[in-house]
Amino acid sequence: LLCGAGPLPRRAHNNMLRYIRDFTSANWADRFLSQLQEASREGEERTTSDELQFTTLTDAYTRTAHRLILVSLEGVLTRHCSLPELLSVPESLKHTLASLASVPGNMVVVKSQRSPATLGNVFSNCPELVLAAECGQIIRWSGEEVWERQVDGDLDRG
Repeated sequence: LLCGAGPLPRRAHNNMLRYIRDFTSANWADRFLSQLQEASREGEERTTSDELQFTTLTDAYTRTAHRLILVSLEGVLTRHCSLPELLSVPESLKHTLASLASVPGNMVVVKSQRSPATLGNVFSNCPELVLAAECGQIIRWSGEEVWERQVDGDLDRG
């Protein structure tokens, strides 16, 4: 096919052969998986932190009169899950959060990226908790039934 062709078509043909040989789906998959593993290792390094000592926590708690206790739903109170129907917080943990919230001077906020409906379902029997849905954009204050939008307008400014 390239017999008698000049040097440019031959060079282009050789470049394409090299490209096809070097950039196979197997090579792409190997590079992708190694980058994914590297990102996972970096993520683990970033999330590894020193464990909070119980005495440090209790000393700080007893020294203060007003406390804001902010906890994340997924990753702290429950495992991460893709379906909101699978979110489940043990009743004993809900009771502990409710007890903390009932102490004068305490405000316990459970934050989540989930919708108000999902967060409301999970904590339906905990009216003393402040629930912050959609990363705090919509809040149900302690003792209230109505959810309040904290941000007006369209946040996507492009």
